[in-house]
Amino acid sequence: MTPGDALWIALALGVAILDWLSVARGWQRLGYLTKPGVMGVLLAWLLSHHSVLTFVLALGFSLLGDVFLMLPRERFVAGLGAFLLAHLAYLAGFLGAGWPSGEAPWLLLALVTLLGGGFYRRLAPALRQRGQARLRPAVALYTAALSAMLWAAGSTWWKGWPSRAALSVSVGAFLFFASDGLLAWNRFVRPIPHARLKVRVLYHLGQLLLAVGIVLHG
Repeated sequence: MTPGDALWIALALGVAILDWLSVARGWQRLGYLTKPGVMGVLLAWLLSHHSVLTFVLALGFSLLGDVFLMLPRERFVAGLGAFLLAHLAYLAGFLGAGWPSGEAPWLLLALVTLLGGGFYRRLAPALRQRGQARLRPAVALYTAALSAMLWAAGSTWWKGWPSRAALSVSVGAFLFFASDGLLAWNRFVRPIPHARLKVRVLYHLGQLLLAVGIVLHG
């Protein structure tokens, strides 16, 4: 990690903090700049390293998803589709040349499957009760992709990634998972106090840690 990388991280954190303030204080106009701005900084950082295309695409689709979800008339389905593509791009990047070997990654897969499956089982009835049953196939697909991305990020421990890089992407993927889970729970199951701010903080920290791990991996 070079001094230049530290500046990129500081810039991303600075924009993220401004965005959290915009959510907390209701500064909507500032949020139109800062929400996509965080992903823009992270994307520029990865491009400065000539990063793997799949990871560049993951951040690019995340930026697009942010834009869809911040429009005056929110495009939830379009945003869901953009983030689905982002998770699939992350998944492809973490798997790289192939699947991890050994028993540990498959135990991790079982745990992640239980986590994602349990969450969807709780979410599906809420979708039906709120008259959003048509979204269940899309949400099921999204949950599967999100869970697979979490597993693939954790599997970097067994794929030769440096330990700091593997730790960073693993924690980042978990925070991304938690952010999406909190958003869905607040939207479809029951309201959560200060949910928008909590979702945004988890999301930005998750994406930042994913980017840090990718840069550390090289």
